[in-house]
Amino acid sequence: MSYPTQQLQPFTLYMTISVPEEPPHTIAHIYDVDTSNIEVVHLRGLEGTSQHVVGSEKFEWGVYWHRELGDGTWYSFRFTPPEMYKGPPGLYQPWIYSQATVKQSPRLHHHVVGLIRLIRVPDTIGSGIKAYLDWMAPLIATKAKRDDLWAMSVCLRTRKYVARERKTEDKGVERFDATLFIVESMQFAYREV
Repeated sequence: MSYPTQQLQPFTLYMTISVPEEPPHTIAHIYDVDTSNIEVVHLRGLEGTSQHVVGSEKFEWGVYWHRELGDGTWYSFRFTPPEMYKGPPGLYQPWIYSQATVKQSPRLHHHVVGLIRLIRVPDTIGSGIKAYLDWMAPLIATKAKRDDLWAMSVCLRTRKYVARERKTEDKGVERFDATLFIVESMQFAYREV
């Protein structure tokens, strides 16, 4: 079945890229960037060396599972600066995982600048994906330190799960370059701000 470009497809996983919900005139200068030379830096940590795409932290990365028209779940992993924390003393956590059932596409939210389709799941197993995401997304969030890597991990693990359910092998997951994907996504997102 073919779908118009502007219509979300049922049983499809999307990555969302958003800007903070702040007045446009206060954040516009942050996104006025030459995207032809987005920099990738190598960071050393306790777990070895990792790559970081400079500027990816200016966006909020999430995952949207679309089941059908008017029915989807938006998963997010957001950073809250200590000065914005409003909870009880001593319980501050910098990263907060959340999920919300939404009736409208994330494209209709003014702060969403990118909605990237990652995988369309066959109807035969599509109904079981929400339960998998509901279990797996918060599990990944317990160890994640960045929302871009959290969203990428959720998407790649979902692809592996779908391949396993279909009794096939998804070789694209093994060869997938997350850093390149984030760079290309940012080039797209900067143009949409």
